[in-house]
Amino acid sequence: MAHPQRTQPLRHFNARTRLLTAAVAACYATAPAWANPINPVVTNGAATFNRDGNVLNITNSNGTIINWDKFSIDKGETTRFIQSSASSSVLNRVVTNDPSRLYGTLSSNGQVWLINTSGILVGAGAVIDTARFVASTLPISDADFLAGRLTFGNTPGVGSVTIESGAEIKTPIGGSVYLVGANVTNEGVIKTPGGETILAAGQTVNLVDTGTPGVRVEITGSAGNATNLGSIVAEAGRIGIAGVIVRNSGTLDASSVVSEGGRVFLKASQDTYVDGAGRIVATGTQGGKVEVLGNRVAVTDSASIDVSGTNGGGTVLVGGDYQGKNPDVQNAHISYFGPQASIKADALVNGDGGKVIVWADDTTRAYGNISARGGALSGNGGFIETSGHRYLDVEGIKVDTSAANGIWGSWLLDPISLTITDTGGSSFTYGGTFTSPDDGSIVSWATIAGQLTGNVTVQTSDGGDIFFQQTNPWTTTNSGDLTFSTAGYISGNWNGTATTQPTTGLMLQTAGNISFSGNTGVYLGNGSVITTGAGKSISATSSLGSVGIGYLKAPGDVTITAAYSIWDDNWQSSGTPGINIESNGNISLTSYYGADPNSSCTSGFCLAISTDTAGTPARIAATVNATATTYGGGIEVRHTGDAPEVDLWDYSTGGGGVYRNFVEFYASGNVTTGGSSTFIGNNVYIGAGGNLNFTGGVSSPGALYELGLWAVGSLTINAATPTTTYFTGMFSNSTLTINNNVNSNGYVAMAAGLVEKADDIETPSLLADIPIFTGGAINIYGGSVSGATGVGFLTGSLTMTGSSIQSSAGNIYGAVSGDIRMNNGATISSGYNVFLALLGTNATIYLNDTAGLSASYIQSGGASATYIDFLSRSSGGVFIDGVETTTSVANGSGFFRGNHSTPATLGAGLDVWYALSVIDPVVTGAVTAAITDSTTSASTSDTSTSTSDIPPPTITTTTTSGDSGSLTLLGTQTVGGGTDEFGGATTTDSTSSSGTTTSTTDSTASSDTTSTTDSTSSTTSASDETKEGDAKEGEKTADSKEGDKKDDKSSGKKPLGKCSA
Repeated sequence: MAHPQRTQPLRHFNARTRLLTAAVAACYATAPAWANPINPVVTNGAATFNRDGNVLNITNSNGTIINWDKFSIDKGETTRFIQSSASSSVLNRVVTNDPSRLYGTLSSNGQVWLINTSGILVGAGAVIDTARFVASTLPISDADFLAGRLTFGNTPGVGSVTIESGAEIKTPIGGSVYLVGANVTNEGVIKTPGGETILAAGQTVNLVDTGTPGVRVEITGSAGNATNLGSIVAEAGRIGIAGVIVRNSGTLDASSVVSEGGRVFLKASQDTYVDGAGRIVATGTQGGKVEVLGNRVAVTDSASIDVSGTNGGGTVLVGGDYQGKNPDVQNAHISYFGPQASIKADALVNGDGGKVIVWADDTTRAYGNISARGGALSGNGGFIETSGHRYLDVEGIKVDTSAANGIWGSWLLDPISLTITDTGGSSFTYGGTFTSPDDGSIVSWATIAGQLTGNVTVQTSDGGDIFFQQTNPWTTTNSGDLTFSTAGYISGNWNGTATTQPTTGLMLQTAGNISFSGNTGVYLGNGSVITTGAGKSISATSSLGSVGIGYLKAPGDVTITAAYSIWDDNWQSSGTPGINIESNGNISLTSYYGADPNSSCTSGFCLAISTDTAGTPARIAATVNATATTYGGGIEVRHTGDAPEVDLWDYSTGGGGVYRNFVEFYASGNVTTGGSSTFIGNNVYIGAGGNLNFTGGVSSPGALYELGLWAVGSLTINAATPTTTYFTGMFSNSTLTINNNVNSNGYVAMAAGLVEKADDIETPSLLADIPIFTGGAINIYGGSVSGATGVGFLTGSLTMTGSSIQSSAGNIYGAVSGDIRMNNGATISSGYNVFLALLGTNATIYLNDTAGLSASYIQSGGASATYIDFLSRSSGGVFIDGVETTTSVANGSGFFRGNHSTPATLGAGLDVWYALSVIDPVVTGAVTAAITDSTTSASTSDTSTSTSDIPPPTITTTTTSGDSGSLTLLGTQTVGGGTDEFGGATTTDSTSSSGTTTSTTDSTASSDTTSTTDSTSSTTSASDETKEGDAKEGEKTADSKEGDKKDDKSSGKKPLGKCSA
């Protein structure tokens, strides 16, 4: 309002003035008790008084202050203040103990203030029509009035302000009505279109920022009731009721048809009620704002609040703002919202639904109907919160945040802790208005599911928990999103089985998005959580703990983020994979710290999931980024079907020196690494139930200790594998093809033709007794397989073309059930020893062109071992060993087949077991076998029966027509008991023989000669016609002459070569 101007008091009263004053006083002295005001005294400003029958006209200047003995207006009477403008004001103060009774008409084009500490009554039939009307039974100082301050002081025993039913107070557009007193009651009609009406009761009252949307009322005192039983209308304006006790059982209407709804606030220092048929409305083109605040707040009976808008819903705050966090909004200690009460914040045509909060710092019990719907044509649903910080009961509540043509809104429940049960909520449901139970908050699944036409968020704070207490599956076809969020734990008592049959272990199923967020952990047992809505997702997050759920199924994405482990209860006890996931979207898993110190994950994988058959995820991403010095990481992902794009990253540097930061991926179908798929870790294992195509994509944040590749189908190495520190393993049940380099500073193991184990692929510590399947093959084309500390392989056959198997500082072990073929310069070389076990009856080693074997010691022989113990040689890596001398095995044969244009040497030493056949079909050079130190594996007696002895060998060399060349046995040879057959020229040097040495040709050869010489042993010479010849012990036999042989031409065969002693 405009500040009234103080008028200088009259310094001199002339006789005429004194006569006029006396006449006016005499006029009022004869008036009836409830007549127009009488006995005025102007203490500030200027005023003239004119009585015309029942009409008193007062003309005053702005800021005039008049003290009256009485200020009442009888029925049929009118008191009119004539002022210069609507901003001009006059203060009327009653200085006697006579209450003001207004039954007639009080009017003014300006502002009229009436102060009467004895009481003010506006009776039935009364009409007050002013630009502003202030009626107060609390005093105000002249200074505050003249300064425009609505500050009312404290006077003991002041009266009340009452507007009776049938009374009317009205202002023009933008006007205001302020009713202030120890108690204020309105049963009449108050209209202030576009302006504001405030009822305030207390010992002191201060109205701040009046005439603005932020108007507020400050009240002191332990008593003061402000009640509206009538109708207060402020179109698009503001209505406020404030007091110690506030009640609205009437209508408060700040609505507008053409503009935004106004603001209505009820504020009490103790209790606030909207009860009976109480109605608060602030509708408009955009919904307005309603605040029902107090220490204890109740919206009961059939009371209603409506802030709907044509183009968007408004805001309703009952007991506080969002989560009680707005410092400018008073929080209730207890809030009650009755089952028949209703709140609407709907968008009617377009726009979003509004915001509805029912909050209390201690107890909220909300059972009624709340809606914040999106517009019928467009717009999203709004937001509803019903929260009691300590205790919450919402059993039977009806919440609607739907949107016909938009995104549904949300309903938030936010107690400190909450238990969700199958059925039934609190035992205090519908109890006394301000009942505050001592037990914890409980809500039933039926209540939550019934509101999932919109989104529902169950949230706790201050370290509170959410607990699922259920014996039956929780299901709904409603498609709203369901979120559980807490600063503490989310836990459940579900004990179903969900990993393979999710429907039998079903814990929770909706048609919308499902989210779990527990700061200190999410542990839901092994139950199934399923969403069936198209494109809907599931997420689970723990910023300080681990996540454990049994089975997740979502058509959309599945995202799990944990500070520590990701697993399920079954995995903790059985070691089987963790969460089973079925998803057609992206699967994302993240562990920030690796192992959970409070779980058994410290000795295994800390992020373990498997994917279900029905799911076809677009991408699987898993990350462990542990940096703790005590707890390591570990990722295990098992996927059903062909592998999608995969990113498994383990940056773990913890584990206390124990490298548990494994990255393990297995798919039941085909797997291709590289491209957009990456595997990063210190130990990486990749398996495929189909074919595995390695094209790269494997790396390590530091040293790559171990790399394991395994396939039920074929395994193809098309890119160079990263160099490992300890071990590289490649295993295929079918064919292993190596087209690039494989390097390890430790051991390299290769296997093809394995029978699949039940537990598929495991870490090296579990690789043992892998059965051999003779149909497999290892093909190495152009690549190098290098293991610094050794190489081992077992397969049905080995083919090498222009490639190599080598070890600079370790042995090479090979077990082959078929042939070994080495072409185009292929080599097997070791700085130490080469051990080859030829397991087939006619297994043969083919050395073609410049291919060769090179080692300090070469050992070859047959065996019938069914299993190979991968850990029998060293704890540092996996060794393939099929030549255990401590194992009793059946006789076999070893074959080396040459196809050389230049001489070839079979290593620096050849330990002959059982039988050796050197077959040289197209020899133009020579094959040299330096057999040294064979006594450790060759018996000197045919009659040995000891199972620890290896039967004596049979050495055979055979050529065909047109071949030439020779086999040279170098060194000291001990050949015991067997039959040694040499076709062609055979040279022995310092050979001790206790068996039979025989030289043979094929069926068409005419003559062969075998010569053996030893200074201390007998020598036998035989032709192909003579099977056996006698010689005296100690005799020396000279070399046979070439002429003694049959002419080669007569038999169609070339000479078999030269034999010299």
